[in-house]
Amino acid sequence: MKILKNKFSIFNLAGIAALSAVLFFSSCSDDDDNPTTPDQQTNVKVINGVYDSPDLVVKLNGTQVGPKALAFKNSTDYTAVGAVKSEVTLTVTDQSANKEILASTLSVAPKTNSSVYIVPQTATSAVSTLLIADDFTAPAAGKAKVRLVNLSPDAGSVDLFLNGKAVPSATGIAFKTASPFVEVDPTATANFELRQTGTDNVLVALPNAAVQDGEFTTLWAQGQRTIASATPLGLGKIVNKTK
Repeated sequence: MKILKNKFSIFNLAGIAALSAVLFFSSCSDDDDNPTTPDQQTNVKVINGVYDSPDLVVKLNGTQVGPKALAFKNSTDYTAVGAVKSEVTLTVTDQSANKEILASTLSVAPKTNSSVYIVPQTATSAVSTLLIADDFTAPAAGKAKVRLVNLSPDAGSVDLFLNGKAVPSATGIAFKTASPFVEVDPTATANFELRQTGTDNVLVALPNAAVQDGEFTTLWAQGQRTIASATPLGLGKIVNKTK
């Protein structure tokens, strides 16, 4: 009887080992279904600059961003998405027509921040994207940072002025281009102006736009300069990061 007991114990141990192996491989299989780790994720903000289209449904890696479609001038929060092989897929659908108007693969590095502007179509190009890396290197003490993005197809090359002074490096910004973030003095009553490059001609202004200490702010040209346009040229403001 004693020998039989020992044999029974051996068989029990073998069964437990087999079951443990099954559970281990099952766990590995579950991990394979979701291979993205925090080190492989990137943060993406999407901004709708398409002035002549209804609200847009935006998806990153197949998942809709935000609970509602994205209206013109609006932006999403930064969304953490997987960037396996440093790529993120973007699809944009016209909500009213239920028609996809844009599909793009974004080259973004993991553990970074990026802004993706949906660029309006022109006479020579379809709806497209402008991908900008958001460099959040902290400004000097007592400073803020601003940049300029031009998404107006007929505004021409533009300069950004703050309280009557040109913002360094935010000059000569053509359609579908952007300046880097540059340091400015924070102010509670910032008056931004968008001027034709090299002139005093003010195309549009954004008064009383506070710029806080340590803040990262994007000013962006939107809409059309054409006088009869239903979506006239405007200057939008996005706070990308606070102190």
